[in-house]
Amino acid sequence: MRWLSLFLLFVSLPALAQFEIGGGRGMAFDCGQLDRQILRDWSSVKELMAPNREERKRPSSRDFQCVDPGYTRGLVQIRSVGGGGLRCYASAQSGGRGLCCDIDMGACSMYSPR
Repeated sequence: MRWLSLFLLFVSLPALAQFEIGGGRGMAFDCGQLDRQILRDWSSVKELMAPNREERKRPSSRDFQCVDPGYTRGLVQIRSVGGGGLRCYASAQSGGRGLCCDIDMGACSMYSPR
């Protein structure tokens, strides 16, 4: 039984690694709807998500990176936006860029212009 548990853990490690940061494909959470919400509320979140004035132009959905909601542990919630539909957090680890999550904390997204 112990060997079976170890085998299952070993086999599942590559799948678990996908839960950190990615493009939203092949992950347990979908950021497409969240990215559209952020785009609708861009005027309210752009200063948090894009600290550099040059990056505050209207982004496209390709400019966002899906982030594991667990990344918000220990971050300070800055505000709720869009009638409370978004929770936005400040992140010093990402060069001052903030990130926003849906209200259910099912998906989070960070602005990452290309």
